[in-house]
Amino acid sequence: MNIHSLSTACAKILPHVQSAVLLFVRVTMGWGFFLSGKGKLMDLERTTGFFEALHIPAPRWHTVRHFVGQRPVSDRRVGDPGCAR
Repeated sequence: MNIHSLSTACAKILPHVQSAVLLFVRVTMGWGFFLSGKGKLMDLERTTGFFEALHIPAPRWHTVRHFVGQRPVSDRRVGDPGCAR
């Protein structure tokens, strides 16, 4: 096997390997976000207590709002009360 045939074989395989690796990374990260959100939803009292510890006004309302009415980050504008600082 010479260098040219080896580079040709790698060029054919690499896009498929890249897609598989990216899919694995995306699924793994998505699963982590899902588990994090599920843990917060299953114990709203604990999340409310955390918000109280941060001295957030109306922590119960913000806890529910955080899960029900949160807009995607791309929709937020600078200076918007829902925008993270």
